[in-house]
Amino acid sequence: MLEVILVITTVYLAAPILVVLTVSIIGLIPAKAAGGPGLLARQRARKESAGSTAIALPAMMILTIVISLVAAAQAGSIGGAVLSLYPLKADVIATSLDSDAKNRNPSDLIEGIPEVRDFVTYQTQQWAMEGSPGQTATVVWEPAEQLQGQKVQNSSSIHFSFIQGNSSDLGSDRVAVNQDSSYSIGDTVRLLDRHDQPHEARVVALVRSPEGIPELSAGNNYPLFLTAEGDLPQLGEDARTIIPISAANPTDAQGITSRLKSELQGDFAVQTRQEYIDDFIQRGLSGQTAMTVMIVGGTVLALIFMMQSIAISAWERKRQNQRLNQIGVVWRSIVWSGVMETLTDVAGGAVMALLAIAIVEGCIALSFVQAGMSMALTPVPVGRFLLVTVVLLLVAVFTSWVCSLQSRKTEEG
Repeated sequence: MLEVILVITTVYLAAPILVVLTVSIIGLIPAKAAGGPGLLARQRARKESAGSTAIALPAMMILTIVISLVAAAQAGSIGGAVLSLYPLKADVIATSLDSDAKNRNPSDLIEGIPEVRDFVTYQTQQWAMEGSPGQTATVVWEPAEQLQGQKVQNSSSIHFSFIQGNSSDLGSDRVAVNQDSSYSIGDTVRLLDRHDQPHEARVVALVRSPEGIPELSAGNNYPLFLTAEGDLPQLGEDARTIIPISAANPTDAQGITSRLKSELQGDFAVQTRQEYIDDFIQRGLSGQTAMTVMIVGGTVLALIFMMQSIAISAWERKRQNQRLNQIGVVWRSIVWSGVMETLTDVAGGAVMALLAIAIVEGCIALSFVQAGMSMALTPVPVGRFLLVTVVLLLVAVFTSWVCSLQSRKTEEG
């Protein structure tokens, strides 16, 4: 974020110099394409640097600030997601699409795939906690046959790792809790089901969740309880089934995914490790509604300042336009020249913003590399940049055209 602020400040201070340079270069386009009016537009843009800066600056600032902040926010979300997901050991993840899918157990189907080395079928629910209004606990059920013989594990896998105690300690009303919770072995917890009926359980083990699977991790310091199927009634809310699968060979992941997709279509979302990570990141980004509000609000504010600057500039050119008309330049060319001048100024602001954003993107990419992540993960909000730029250009052209016509009517009157 500090890099973004430094870039914005630097570009803002250098704007008077950068505007003259950019409009001089961009002005070559209308000068070549539109002849006399285009040449006049370029000359005016270069000569009236203060007016050009007043028009270009709102466009440059809003594009630089909004798009850079959006990129920085997305980078933070992506970085956090990647660092938490990349320890994932499963090659394929199958996740139920709704609570009804839990009634369809695909374990037999998965066991029959020879390329599968290991898998675990987890069922999760959310339970309220007695005495803690608003706090919820995640309860995870693992099949008893998969828990048998599972003892202390130090290596990351698709299984829960027992830090203290072991799977044989679990039983009726006996659960394991995540190691970073506030509970200890011997504590008693009271959970409320969806009918607000209490269920009491005793903590007999501490566990660490499989790394890289958010659905099986405790969030916001809320507890996560692990138990065996049948030891605690499944009467919570938001029931889900998640099945991490390890392939005998990582190259078999795509084949396993394709087969399960065809067999479990409509009930489970089946994804490879990379597809699962990409989907998680996209869901996180799509939930950032504050970005949309910031873009819309910033764009509206920039449009107000830009339209005011265009109107002032058009008023200041009034006498100059009158002299041009007196020496034989038709009003149509004068109006067209004013529109192209404004277009050149706004385009100059967009180019300056593009250079500033490129610096920010480079800093983000460098920070990703330093954190051990791929540079390809760097968010590049091209769509948002183009959308805001097009809106600014269209409004600028319309405003300049209206102001020039109004000036012409005033002179003719």
